[in-house]
Amino acid sequence: MTLQTTEHEDLLALLDPDRNYGERSYDDVVREVNAGTLMLGVGNSLPRIFDATTKQPVKGTGQPPINDDVQRFSKAKFNAWAADNQDEAQELLLAAMRKLDVRAMKIFFDNQIGPGKEVRTDAVSEALASLINNMGSKDVAIDAPSVTDVTDD
Repeated sequence: MTLQTTEHEDLLALLDPDRNYGERSYDDVVREVNAGTLMLGVGNSLPRIFDATTKQPVKGTGQPPINDDVQRFSKAKFNAWAADNQDEAQELLLAAMRKLDVRAMKIFFDNQIGPGKEVRTDAVSEALASLINNMGSKDVAIDAPSVTDVTDD
């Protein structure tokens, strides 16, 4: 999306000179936006700043508008941070996995082998329907441990 000059200037005016832009200074960000290597987009309160080529967000960028895909934006922002800080990201991920954090395990395995896909076929549905029908026609015994009610007298 090419910004018209007034919109471009309006978004540049919203950039915060005191904000932390990572390795870039405020002047670097303005210079790169004017050169076209960084792009500005409308955000909630601050403009979104992203690389013109990779579309990756720049540190210090504003939040996307609520109607944008916030999850996709957040994931891209996290992935950009993780790529710049691989050792720290790996250490944090492994520490969470050691604490049996299922979300960390999911991230790890999604990155290693790709996200899992649940496959539902007609054969699976037919087998389940057959099982349910057969259960209704026969006596079904379910082994369960007995429960003893113990109360304090």
